[in-house]
Amino acid sequence: MIRKEKIALFGGTFDPIHKGHLALAKLAHFQIELDRILFIPCRQSPQKNKAPAANAQQRCDMINLVTKTLDWGELSRIEIDRNTPSFTWQTSLYYSRQFPQCELYWILGTDQWKEIHTWAEPERLRKRLTFIVATRDGEEVEERPGWRHITLPFENEANATQIRSGESKAEWLTAPVAQYIETNKIYS
Repeated sequence: MIRKEKIALFGGTFDPIHKGHLALAKLAHFQIELDRILFIPCRQSPQKNKAPAANAQQRCDMINLVTKTLDWGELSRIEIDRNTPSFTWQTSLYYSRQFPQCELYWILGTDQWKEIHTWAEPERLRKRLTFIVATRDGEEVEERPGWRHITLPFENEANATQIRSGESKAEWLTAPVAQYIETNKIYS
C-alpha cells in the first residue's frame, strides 16, 4: 500500500517567525513523519483587532530566511495575498483541492484548540483536517467528538510579543532573521 503524503499547514501571524515556531515545526515533522510543512502567514487574523507590526512582505521574507534551509518547509502566500481576513476553512479548502490524495494537518496550540469551535466554519475544518495540538506545561487536550487530533507535548519560551517589544532574548531568533529585523528596523 502506498503511503499518502502528509502535509501540515502552520498558520499564524509570524510577527516575527522565531525559534519556537521552528522548533515546533521540526518536532511535528519528525514525530508525525510529515512530508511538508507550509508556513502560512495571515494578512489579518479575524481573531485579532490589531494589524501585525511587520508588513506582509517583511513577514514573508523572514519566513523564507528560515525555510530556505529546510527541505520540508516552505512559505505559502495564500493568506497574505487574500484581500480579506484570513479564514482557516478557506485555506484548508484550497489545499484539499490542490492535494486531494494527501493527508492534511493543521498545527496549533492548545489555546487555539480550545477556541476552534468559534472559528468560521468549524465543521468544514473538522471534516478536512487532523489537528496537531502543541501542549505546554503538561496541559490536557480537550477531546472533541468527531475531530481528529494528535497531541504533541512542546516546551519553548520564545515569544513574539516580547521580541516586538524589545524584551526578547537574542537566542529566540535565527541569525538571518535577527539581522533582517535590525537592518529593516522593524520593531524599533
